Amino acid sequence: MKPPRQPVSLAGQFLKRYRQQHHLTQEQLAALLHVEPRTIRAYETGERQLSNIHELRRIADWLGVPPEALGLAPQPLPRSPYELADLLQHAVQLIDVAEAARARAVIEQVLSTLSLPEQHDPSSLQMLARTYYVAAFVLLRTTTTREWERVLELYQQVEAIARQLQEPTLLHLALTYQGDIERRRGRLVQAAQYLEAAQTLPNVPDPVRGNGLQLLARVYLRRQDLQAFDSAMKQAEALAPAQLTQTLFDLPLRYSRGTVYEEYARSCADLGQSQLAFHYLDLAQHSLPATRFWELMLLTARIIVLVKAHEFDAGTSLALDLLPELKQKGLQRFLDRLHFVQRYLDQLQQQAGRASRSLADALAESAPDY
Repeated sequence: MKPPRQPVSLAGQFLKRYRQQHHLTQEQLAALLHVEPRTIRAYETGERQLSNIHELRRIADWLGVPPEALGLAPQPLPRSPYELADLLQHAVQLIDVAEAARARAVIEQVLSTLSLPEQHDPSSLQMLARTYYVAAFVLLRTTTTREWERVLELYQQVEAIARQLQEPTLLHLALTYQGDIERRRGRLVQAAQYLEAAQTLPNVPDPVRGNGLQLLARVYLRRQDLQAFDSAMKQAEALAPAQLTQTLFDLPLRYSRGTVYEEYARSCADLGQSQLAFHYLDLAQHSLPATRFWELMLLTARIIVLVKAHEFDAGTSLALDLLPELKQKGLQRFLDRLHFVQRYLDQLQQQAGRASRSLADALAESAPDY
């Protein structure tokens, strides 16, 4: 006779609710948590009790939920450097598969429970800088314009640690992304100052320098300095590796010829060079990994190119197809591109309306008298 099955634990009940809310199968949740599917089934049915504190803590971290949701005390134990490094890598991997909302949940949980090192030795400071950098990396892709100040503060923390450790690569990245945020805010003078200062630092690896040049080129284009734009992009392309650089010194970095080609595509669209823009999109598609994040990046870039080429129906149709997925996955960076397209179409409509009214008024004055 089988022993009576125990009641489902609070954590087991939570996992089932989480699965249902996020439309995950037991197999998918098991893959996310790096356990066997039968383990999830056992937790959900009560066949196996989920009561180990360390495993409960790991699951809470991995899902980006408060520990108390799984029945733990609200003050969790400090994470070991290994646990923190593993968790940061998990958040970055979620971005790579376009699960931005989940990546943000993980990072928010990390930041809310982050224990600052008591001793400021180099290894502890490096880990802290990496935490701030990965947090900014994730939030920059998932936040609205109202939250950019928070991301900027994280990069400022990275800058302060980089200066203390005299780490030129870390400092280059911190200055580069502060400059990129300033560009997004429309503060082009400040953006150029940060990005140009980063390029003066010595002993910086080529992928980091090239990535900074690509972002600096965006500023030059916004300032209509086409000669400086062309120079920066050519240097960025020359420094770019053929394969995507995923990490450098344990820091996420997404840079390759494919990212440069995607940048060229959007820039050519802005300059009215539609045929060249489509050419660079094709090059980017053949150069970037076939993961959903990069697919969505290229698709949103294609929307911009289509609309700038006045292929409005094709561009808006593609945008409407992608919109539900971008919202559901929390990919604010790509949603911003659709907002840009919508503003561009509004401007065209306003310009066409003014031109139409001016012509109508002029024609009315010379209308034939029947």
